[in-house]
Amino acid sequence: MRTRSFAHSVALLLLAAGCGRGERPLFELLRPAQTGITFANTITPHDSVNVQRDVYLYNGAGVAVGDVDNDGLPDIFFAGNMVSSRLYRNKGKMQFEDVTARAGVGPRGGRPARRWLTSTATATWTSTSPCPVPNGPRRQSARTCCS
Repeated sequence: MRTRSFAHSVALLLLAAGCGRGERPLFELLRPAQTGITFANTITPHDSVNVQRDVYLYNGAGVAVGDVDNDGLPDIFFAGNMVSSRLYRNKGKMQFEDVTARAGVGPRGGRPARRWLTSTATATWTSTSPCPVPNGPRRQSARTCCS
């Protein structure tokens, strides 16, 4: 009986010792008020929008990270499916500024603009290139879209 009580005590001590020494999480969720990023790729369902017809619509339109303004900080571009795409300039310390309108990457002709961040071995700047995605069953691949 005494051995069993001792074993339980040791087990409880080991469990208690392990509880406070966990590793810090790799990522921390930051609120839009902290970062300035308010983008949400909202899908508004209706009769002609469904998962059978638009298989990839619900996967999202994409995110690109690159130093667009050549300040040494990674900027973020969020592509929207049914909402306007947004470009956020990194101001440092996880603070971002929406520069979509100023950069000219907003909606074109009533449709959200798609962009492709590109970079070459000789380029010192990351640039955005127009990348329209057509409606309907025949969709352009990213490989041919911006070449």
